[in-house]
Amino acid sequence: MRNTKSNIFQYSFVLSTRYLRTIYAQSILGFLWLFVRPSINLFTLLIIASVTSNSEPNRDFVNIVLSGFLVYDIFSRIVQHTTTSSIYYKNIVRNVYMPIFAVPLSGLFVGIAESLPGLIVSFIYLNSKYNINLNGLISGIITPVLISAILAFALGLLLALINIWIRDVKNSIGIVLQS
Repeated sequence: MRNTKSNIFQYSFVLSTRYLRTIYAQSILGFLWLFVRPSINLFTLLIIASVTSNSEPNRDFVNIVLSGFLVYDIFSRIVQHTTTSSIYYKNIVRNVYMPIFAVPLSGLFVGIAESLPGLIVSFIYLNSKYNINLNGLISGIITPVLISAILAFALGLLLALINIWIRDVKNSIGIVLQS
């Protein structure tokens, strides 16, 4: 079997959809959780902002926190999924021939798939409040998210290599990223 880029993306897509189906299987809301979680986060930020915005400096609290949350959310999800993908798919990798980067690339796809609904919900909120134009969308949302995704994938690849020998990496990643 030849290694082509289309095979890498095809295997990665199959692994990603398999993972997402497994995570949301036997769930009442299923894939709607991808939209429920960011909506609840946004609602929580709005409640905190309404309680703390009695003074003028806190007026843009939600927008500042929301923009930081978007970049952190996609970064942490991609790093976590890319790092743990080699362990999660170890039985599949042993039994099925596939290109070497298909497994970590599936971690990238899962991280993006889980963060995309949050980006959509946040964009809808920010657009309704500020009527964002195309330049604002590219410079304020798309560019930071793409840079974050590229850096997260690179860090996830490095940590995936370490995670093969030291399994504590998987458990400490969330703590380190939040710190």
